[in-house]
Amino acid sequence: MSAADSFNDPLGAREAEQKLTATNREAVDPVENAKSNIEEKILRSPLGSVALNRRQFLGRSAQQAASVAATATGLAVATNNVASAISPSVSGNPASNPHTGSTELEPSSAVRSIDQPLRIGIIGLRNQGQLLLKEFANLPLVEIVALCDVDARQFRPAQGLLTRLERPPAREVGQWQELVNDPSINAIIVATPDHWHFAIASAVLTARKDLYLETPVTLRPADARFLADLATANGCIVQTGLIHRSSSMYQSAIRAIQSGVLGKIPLVRSWVTHQRPVIGQRAPVSTPAGVDYLSWLGPAPLSQFHPNRFHQNWQWFWDYGNGELGAWGVPLLDVALWGMQLGLPQEIRASGGRLIARDDGETPDTLMVEYNYPQTKLLWEHRSWSPHGLEGRSAATAFYGEKGTLIIDRGGWKIYGTGANQSGEPQPLWNPHLADFVTSIQQRKQPAANLTVAASSTALALLGNVAYRTGETIHLTSEQTLSELPTVDRQLLTQQPLIDR
Repeated sequence: MSAADSFNDPLGAREAEQKLTATNREAVDPVENAKSNIEEKILRSPLGSVALNRRQFLGRSAQQAASVAATATGLAVATNNVASAISPSVSGNPASNPHTGSTELEPSSAVRSIDQPLRIGIIGLRNQGQLLLKEFANLPLVEIVALCDVDARQFRPAQGLLTRLERPPAREVGQWQELVNDPSINAIIVATPDHWHFAIASAVLTARKDLYLETPVTLRPADARFLADLATANGCIVQTGLIHRSSSMYQSAIRAIQSGVLGKIPLVRSWVTHQRPVIGQRAPVSTPAGVDYLSWLGPAPLSQFHPNRFHQNWQWFWDYGNGELGAWGVPLLDVALWGMQLGLPQEIRASGGRLIARDDGETPDTLMVEYNYPQTKLLWEHRSWSPHGLEGRSAATAFYGEKGTLIIDRGGWKIYGTGANQSGEPQPLWNPHLADFVTSIQQRKQPAANLTVAASSTALALLGNVAYRTGETIHLTSEQTLSELPTVDRQLLTQQPLIDR
């Protein structure tokens, strides 16, 4: 694929599906075909100053080829499932109960009694994975039965955490497909780098398992809509990492905004400002012992192991992450969309750069994005090098109304300028959100932050990055849907090369 096509389809899902279809037509073993593709691709790749041992690579490529073939197969099956299960007259939303008005889902294949423990497997055991492991292990009727990571060094601290929480040790696996194929696992938690979200989520939902998926849920806007339709078709419960959706404090702020107390709200702003450590400039090195780097790369371009592109710092590289706008922009922009009841904007423009950090990172450390709606302007700003935030808060959303201003962050909310003494105190975030996921599974109902909810804020962040990377203003029409946005992306990215920032 061209550089533009690669960015437009960073997970290679459509390319993998096309290759699998061609392979099936020729009656060739898909594992062998994938193995050949991977070997050819990596042997042709510029690997820097550190040579990759060909014999070591060939010894591991069969395992990775099976992973790629399994992912492609899952995507093909998922596509067929959605095509057959979603009729043109259905917008992808589950049916509502006419008696209760609530949304109910048919049970997934992992049917359980409501008093049976929920058996969970976790994929990705670093920072976010450990946080989720701890919070889920503290919930009643939840069993952590399997841990998965391509870095074997992560199992010991994860098992140690389970021991401290007086929970039994969990099975350790290196390949996520084992969890997907395990019929005893009811739900899977995905806390991997962003570039793996879509492929793993597609396979989990195709297997009719319930899913907790961190945000941004995909690297392409339309893929989020695809996952939402697939979850509906297979009756799966999906909770995303928008934890504020389950917070009583955030819910009270949203009620205040929508009550009209602020009057007309022409401007909303979300931001994050903090001092990220500069990652420096480093050279590729040999892959650390215990790390299956080919499996970590997965659908991303194959390359030599680079310490700055691995744990934690992967999010500052376009092959794997979405920068600060993906990390903080998705949840904070979601608060803005929620309060204003907004969808996609009419146009998006962005300006910024990596202006302070002189290191290996690619994503901007300084960025401003303008999302224009007919009656409202939504602004995003981040500075990854400054401790001084806006409105005295480092990560927040502000609703500027003609009668008053409401500012909210995880420490609470307050209205200024109306004469009314309205505010909200901080409340727990993680426990209510994960408990909502478990309850939704038990009752087969939509959770607070399902894929349909996450699709819009994910789209804003991803399209903001597209506007920044191309230097173009993105114009959207009111008739466009998320499924049509890749065409917009492709037009922007094939008209001119990405700006070298």
